[in-house]
Amino acid sequence: MKTMLALLVALVSFPALARPLHITFDLGGELTAYYSAMVKARMTGQKVIIDGICLSACTMVTGLVPRDQVCVTPRAVMGFHSAHDGTGVFESEGTRLYWQIIGSDAKDLLRAKGWNGDTEHPDFIYLTYSEIKSLFRECSPEDMAELATKEVKNDHAPEGLQ
Repeated sequence: MKTMLALLVALVSFPALARPLHITFDLGGELTAYYSAMVKARMTGQKVIIDGICLSACTMVTGLVPRDQVCVTPRAVMGFHSAHDGTGVFESEGTRLYWQIIGSDAKDLLRAKGWNGDTEHPDFIYLTYSEIKSLFRECSPEDMAELATKEVKNDHAPEGLQ
């Protein structure tokens, strides 16, 4: 138990050592895998750079990672939809959970586009860069320089969302 606590303290104490999570082409996936990866980023202070497409479960970043850990570039696009079972069958419980997780500012933007989270919405509702900038700050040159100086993978499989 002491070893686990020490490891957690070390991870939280040295967030600058973690490479940024660079989202460039993330089509989403299973909610639980993304939830775990985003909570890990939150706990470790890992920076998240949204520099392209962030769809489906990827959008949980809006409610799980603090704003000061996330930045966006002009290439950022986010797409939200109701949960399904992987075959396209609507899952009301998964949608309810997803709606509870995403951030309140993101919910406001989605409501303005006609979705309140209570109903099936299989089609993507997209947020553009100008809308996403109301959720997160724009990436600075320093943020982008971190990508050049640290090994970063653009493959965002849920296994740690490399």
